[in-house]
Amino acid sequence: MKFIIFDPDRSLATIGSPEAIEKLSGFRAMPIDMGLAEIKTYLTHLFSSKQVEVEHPLFKTVKKEWEIILSPLAEEQGLEGVVIDTISTAGLQTRNAMVEKARPNAKGYKAMEMQDWGAYGQELSAFAQMLSKLPTWVVVNAHADYSMDDKLGCNILTPAVKGAGKFEIARYFDVVLYSKVVKSKGKSEYYWVTKPDERMPLAKDRNDLLESVIPQDLGAIIRAYKEAGLNVPKILVIGDSGQGKTHALKTLTKGTKT
Repeated sequence: MKFIIFDPDRSLATIGSPEAIEKLSGFRAMPIDMGLAEIKTYLTHLFSSKQVEVEHPLFKTVKKEWEIILSPLAEEQGLEGVVIDTISTAGLQTRNAMVEKARPNAKGYKAMEMQDWGAYGQELSAFAQMLSKLPTWVVVNAHADYSMDDKLGCNILTPAVKGAGKFEIARYFDVVLYSKVVKSKGKSEYYWVTKPDERMPLAKDRNDLLESVIPQDLGAIIRAYKEAGLNVPKILVIGDSGQGKTHALKTLTKGTKT
């Protein structure tokens, strides 16, 4: 199985050398410096769109829709998946680029204004929606952000992407996982939570194929969805640094072939 890793975080040493990563995924990882826009530019080389006619048995009209397909080169190379590690850093790079274009305020500082935050939120949402339409499986890692919910009286965990997008992007994924580390007898065991609660409101297993707490095994998740006839699941992983997000990419080669 072959997949491309977009690497804004530069943290892939967790899973090995550049050569080891290429052996794992089939391609060299692509470092990202300019955020979401740079990833989208690369994706235009991997995917294209075609117009198809869709008929419905209850209606006489034919509807024309756009379908995203693999580019001839990506298909020839056997691309099966896309990984982003992490969307948090890609979002930060995007915001930094927006700040650079902003006008200095009265004190001479550049900062995002209200309309900039609106534009950023729209860009982030559109990016997640685009990923949801790709004809491959997708894994997106995100750092965790903690915010106090006064009504619940506890911190809730969301993707660290800033703005309203931290709630918006989750709806475009089939599976949203929260990282959980259990320490026992001096050892750490790494799990994912798949069902929502007060602290982890975005957790999701759209087709209810997974247990509420599972080992960190992406290959097993993709395999479960494929066995259910859903070949290209979109997966969002939320967790702090050191909670296994990047290391879990090693499991993508386990049992994910059709």
